[in-house]
Amino acid sequence: MGTLKNECFRSAEDAAREDLTLCDAPRGCCLRITRLCSGPKENCRLCALGLTPGTQVRILSSGAGLMRLWVRDYSLALDAALARNVACEVVDA
Repeated sequence: MGTLKNECFRSAEDAAREDLTLCDAPRGCCLRITRLCSGPKENCRLCALGLTPGTQVRILSSGAGLMRLWVRDYSLALDAALARNVACEVVDA
């Protein structure tokens, strides 16, 4: 897993952080959601979009305040401000 973290994250400091968010990962990185860190209304919205703890996500692209994710066999555009509230960990494969 250490090798993948080195490939996915730009610095050792980013790789060592315990609470990574979707916004911390570059394009192509595969992550597993560990928890949702926003309020009840936002968490409900994230769950309705399929972003629940344990779900694997791949970062397709990010920029201009939006992130494109591949989650549960579909492409999803998510506001970067909301993506900052999704804690995750790097997945080996």
